[in-house]
Amino acid sequence: MVPIPVDDPGPARARLHEALAQLAAVASSQDVAAGVAAGVPGIAAAVTAAREAVDAAQAEVDACAVDVLLQAPPAAVAEAVVGAWLDESGALDDDALPDLLAACADEEGLRDAEWWRVQLARREWGRNEVAGLRLAVMHLVMDPVRPLVPKG
Repeated sequence: MVPIPVDDPGPARARLHEALAQLAAVASSQDVAAGVAAGVPGIAAAVTAAREAVDAAQAEVDACAVDVLLQAPPAAVAEAVVGAWLDESGALDDDALPDLLAACADEEGLRDAEWWRVQLARREWGRNEVAGLRLAVMHLVMDPVRPLVPKG
């Protein structure tokens, strides 16, 4: 499974940091600690509300990406895709990633290389995300089957 960004997480992360700061402020107050220990209902409610705000903000951050299952394609498919993107020196062209992703996608609707090109061009994809995705796909396409690893 690899996370695929579907929305800009920046605003959601800002809300999460704000909610965490609010929770820290509420929870670290000595008055709050004493009030919670004494069972004062309003203070406990403030802490609960701050925790719920953190949970909601975290859910917003999590919603900015979806997990996609990638799997090794059949050997003939992997060879065809890789072969189509080898340059004169035998190195794999950087632009091969969308085709490799389409070949490795488990879900039928994600097997479109053009869709992957559009997705990878979006601003939500940073250099690190693309590099991590490239590494994951290359691992699936290039690693030989390890015969000593139990199957199933």
